Amino acid sequence: MRIALTTLLATSLAAAPALATSKTHSAAPAQSCMKPADRAAFELEGLKSELTNIALSCGARDQYNAFMHAYQPTMAGNEKTLDTYFRRAFGKQATKAHDEYITNLSLSQEQEALKSGTAFCMVKPQMFDEVMALHDSTELVDYSRSQALVQPIALNDCPAAAAAPTRKWHGKAKKKASS
Repeated sequence: MRIALTTLLATSLAAAPALATSKTHSAAPAQSCMKPADRAAFELEGLKSELTNIALSCGARDQYNAFMHAYQPTMAGNEKTLDTYFRRAFGKQATKAHDEYITNLSLSQEQEALKSGTAFCMVKPQMFDEVMALHDSTELVDYSRSQALVQPIALNDCPAAAAAPTRKWHGKAKKKASS
């Protein structure tokens, strides 16, 4: 099983440069700015992907399953937020763009893990203890932000909405017709 996983990882990483330079990769979500909820969803997805990578690379599947069980409602809501973002940003290409993002996220994080060598599995599994010690989804989002996790895209925030100008009416008030 470990040999098959290593082979899959090596094959994925060998394909990563081609994916990163292909024209299909240009459908990156950076084309649309992100609302705070969008950004939180991308950060949580980055954390989930990192924990998946740790589980598969370091034999921490039970810890990953415990994490997913504990945060299942949060992660399901997160997926809906991502779906909404991709539909808004990419219209009919939403599914394709979302799939490409997930693939590129995984590949980016796998490459980063390989750069760490054996230190990856010596240090990273502690993340499971850290996330399981959190009390709610707000703390989970804050935790994901604090980890500086690899993302294959730029997480560009939308500019603050300018206050809508108020219109002053300079005409005379109409009198209500009496009956």
